[in-house]
Amino acid sequence: MTKERDLLNASIIEKTKERDLLNASIIEKTKERDLLNASIIEMTRERDLLNASIIEKTKERNRLNHYSVQHSAEELSTVKANLTKERDLLNASIIEMTKERDLLNTSIIEMTKERDLLNTSIIEMTKERDLLNASIIEKTKERNRLKKTCPAGWRMFRCSCYFLSSESSSWFTGRQDCREKGADLVVIDSTEEQTFLSNITEVGRYSWIGLTDRDKEGTWKWTDGTPLTLSYWATTEPNNGNGNPQWGEEDCAHIRSGKKTEDNWNDLSCDASLVFSPHSHAVFNRH
Repeated sequence: MTKERDLLNASIIEKTKERDLLNASIIEKTKERDLLNASIIEMTRERDLLNASIIEKTKERNRLNHYSVQHSAEELSTVKANLTKERDLLNASIIEMTKERDLLNTSIIEMTKERDLLNTSIIEMTKERDLLNASIIEKTKERNRLKKTCPAGWRMFRCSCYFLSSESSSWFTGRQDCREKGADLVVIDSTEEQTFLSNITEVGRYSWIGLTDRDKEGTWKWTDGTPLTLSYWATTEPNNGNGNPQWGEEDCAHIRSGKKTEDNWNDLSCDASLVFSPHSHAVFNRH
């Protein structure tokens, strides 16, 4: 597909050059036509002046004929004949130049049509190239996904790697551990990801996720700074411990195992230490 795209690009370049040459030719032909039009206008004026002169000479000859001045009348007739010939030559020249102009106009029209067809071809080929580029990008992503592997102990889901810690820790410590591994606490942005994480969470484990409202109570954000839009809170959660000092400020979120996928989030103190079992606190992180 890359070769096909490169051939299309080369063809587009050639077509563009051809179009630009046609445009240059059209411009030159248009200039030539305009010069011819100007020349036709000037010769038409000259012809009109000659016609006016012939009319005046004819009037003058008629006046002289009227007064029987034979010699002057003959001279005027000669002048008139010469002017008439000059006028006829001008008319013939105007006709030829008009034909040439019309041929130029026809040529310009044909070349403009050809240019427009080239433009249409370039547009279509550009669209085809863009579709090929988009396909190449998708194929490259797919190839990279297929090639990608996760480190030992990590699990892959949709090209991301997940690690479920076996050690208990606070939200802050868990996040630091994630960062040291080149990852972060998980950001859940799809129902499929929520289902995956719920399924790999063992019964009895409460697993931190990268969700907190530490900056502003009630405004939950993910660790990457994005606001919460898709949520799976358990019934009556989040409740910030219902104001009970025993629980403190519940500003961090975790997944409860053994709950339905669609309602297994709970808010908890970020410093909480759960004592249900040695593996009570699990931490997700994701590459």
